[in-house]
Amino acid sequence: MEKTIFIIIVVILIIGVVGALIYQEISKNRDIDTNTLSVSLGEEFTLHEKQSAKIENEGLELKITEFYNSPCPERVECIWSGIGIGFEYSYNGEIERGINLVKVFGYKTTIIKTDYETYAILKIEKIG
Repeated sequence: MEKTIFIIIVVILIIGVVGALIYQEISKNRDIDTNTLSVSLGEEFTLHEKQSAKIENEGLELKITEFYNSPCPERVECIWSGIGIGFEYSYNGEIERGINLVKVFGYKTTIIKTDYETYAILKIEKIG
């Protein structure tokens, strides 16, 4: 009788551990999916910091790496001030990074609206 109870407890523990591992893997994949959007050329979309967008059928991926929001107050002399968005583009194995980098690899990114802290509404189009 004690042996049967022990076996039942061990089986329950194994099922619990396997279930937890499966849940963790599903959650990890869900985070990846929500951090990468699939968008079309000319479509407006919203990105947040560390979030990416893949441009359908173009091989171009855009990521917001950081927001910069450090304006210089009035009547103060600042060494550095400004607002901007840190972008990272990936295209055919090449990577380009820059602040407010909106023209790269033959594409133009238009910043429709942003608060320079949490989000940017963007649109990507081919140049020419």
